[in-house]
Amino acid sequence: MVVFDDQLISGIAAQDEPGELEPPRPEDIAEADGETELGHAHADDDPGGVTGAENGTIDGLALARKFASIGLVCSLIAPPPLDFETEAAKAINGLAQRADAFIFDWRIYGDSGTLVRQLIRGLLAPADPPIARLRLIVVYTTQADRTDIRNSIADDLQSAGLNDLSRVGYPAAGMDGPAYLEGDGFRVTVLGKPQSITGTPPPGSQFVDVDDIPDWLVTEFSQITTGLLRGVALESMATLRDTASHLLTRVGPRVDAAFVSHAFVTGTGRDFALQLLTQEMESLLAGAVTGDAVGDHAIADWVRDKFAQPGHAPLVMNGGKEFHVTGSADDWVANLSDRLEGIVGQQLPGKSGPGPRITEFASVTTLFVPKEDADQSEMWLAAMSGLSRTILDPVIRKPILHLGTVLRDSANHYWLCIMPVCDAVRVPIDGRPFLMTPLDVAKEGQEFDIVVPVEASAAEVEIRSDHGFGWLKLRTGAASHQVTVPVFRPGDDLVVRPDGDKPSEWKFKAKHYGKQFFWVAELRRNHAQRVAHDYATKATRIGLDESEWLRLSGRNRK
Repeated sequence: MVVFDDQLISGIAAQDEPGELEPPRPEDIAEADGETELGHAHADDDPGGVTGAENGTIDGLALARKFASIGLVCSLIAPPPLDFETEAAKAINGLAQRADAFIFDWRIYGDSGTLVRQLIRGLLAPADPPIARLRLIVVYTTQADRTDIRNSIADDLQSAGLNDLSRVGYPAAGMDGPAYLEGDGFRVTVLGKPQSITGTPPPGSQFVDVDDIPDWLVTEFSQITTGLLRGVALESMATLRDTASHLLTRVGPRVDAAFVSHAFVTGTGRDFALQLLTQEMESLLAGAVTGDAVGDHAIADWVRDKFAQPGHAPLVMNGGKEFHVTGSADDWVANLSDRLEGIVGQQLPGKSGPGPRITEFASVTTLFVPKEDADQSEMWLAAMSGLSRTILDPVIRKPILHLGTVLRDSANHYWLCIMPVCDAVRVPIDGRPFLMTPLDVAKEGQEFDIVVPVEASAAEVEIRSDHGFGWLKLRTGAASHQVTVPVFRPGDDLVVRPDGDKPSEWKFKAKHYGKQFFWVAELRRNHAQRVAHDYATKATRIGLDESEWLRLSGRNRK
């Protein structure tokens, strides 16, 4: 949590210079007791509060304590008057990789929001490579028309390439509600500072007292963290945070000597360490995460919410045909399998009664969202379940060419590396052949096994996303004689890594091969091993001469 305001005060009164003591006056004694000359308490007294004077100042120390009382750490930034644009950018950029929520004053040292607009654009503008992060940004201001502020921020973000924005203004008169922007994984909310308002606030506007900001912020952040799987992810992250001491104890100094020995002998210290830590975290999550966010009750509530949306028209797809359905959400939650059988069976030409079993449906996603959204949802989940790394992921370090690497050669043919992991390390300086099996691009209606995100301009893309890329469907199962074995040279660490600065430019140069191989994605280990096993099964088939009658009469007819 970061608060950025030029009117932040420390909460600690400045000490006066030592001077000559003067005897107290009666009115001084009265004010020291909390009364004016008329005997009334000061109207702006706020013991323990964070509200400053009527000019909108905020007691930063008190606000930080409010956040701490609900378990949140708050950083306070009051930019210096001199060169405040540069200093502000340094501070915000330094915190951008760690903080999820920011509160900005709109006018900094009398400007018209120029600095804050630049900072918000820097926090939300698309990165190359893209970095996915949840962001809540709050503009906390005394300005009257906050819709104008929202629109100016939206114009900035759209000019920076963020076009998929939802602008929400004030609701009907008499209802509270902020002016805010929503995008993929972020929200920008514009709020008013109530202490500077004179008279009655305009209808539909929202003003949040600074004392209530911490609790309000938690509620607002929950609006951008909705989602079934996202709920499990948040629970998992909280579990890892709470069990961090246990993890650190497990990997304490007592194992370092054995680890260094392993690293010297195998040359795979880094990868081995990451694998160990991943397994340890998986064990912690398996033993502590309840998964209630995706339990039966949570799913039922989610279905009811979808069915209650205006204009919702549920349908199911089977065999390329659409079947429109009826019934309440509760009916579907309670009897999904039976309802599918009955509805599809009754709508099939010339048939009445039960239809296909639910196990014969690849998906019922169109029950809940329109077909185009259903296709995108299926692609995202397929990629998440089958891929460990894609062009959409943040770049930490370049990948290694090994089992599971998906490649595209300079002739636009796709390949999957099925080189055993142990043979992809300690590669000789003069190079080593890497075993690759082809992947065919699936045409419409064909079976496919792998879904990968690629640049939207790729000719083979069947479904394009609103986020500037497309989905490519690939088929495995090539014959054993279709493999290729180009030779690649390693780097100084004796593994093969690509050239290029970003994922879309990563390429492997094969020795004496005449082609370059561009990195596309990484399959999860088990998925890659399944393809390698399929290749090995085909490569070890046994052919022999026998009676055709005998072959066709037994298990060997295939």
